[in-house]
Amino acid sequence: MDDPDPPLRYTTARAMLAGGYTLAAYCRRCDRWADVDLNRMVREGRGDKCLVGPTLRCRVCGHVGEGQLRPPAPGLCGPRE
Repeated sequence: MDDPDPPLRYTTARAMLAGGYTLAAYCRRCDRWADVDLNRMVREGRGDKCLVGPTLRCRVCGHVGEGQLRPPAPGLCGPRE
């Protein structure tokens, strides 16, 4: 039987945007944070690329970054359907 409420998976830019999430990346080498432009990724045809694992790189030094999925801010998104 199919699960009526399957777990939500926010592994792609498209899924993160649909859920109201944002993604930030941290570079340990540069000690800097940067917001990942999920809309740009979708526009460039990379909206369905898996972002889990070492896929984010620092634009300054090229070091592999650590992603941080950030939930929608309370009150800014409508109710989930």
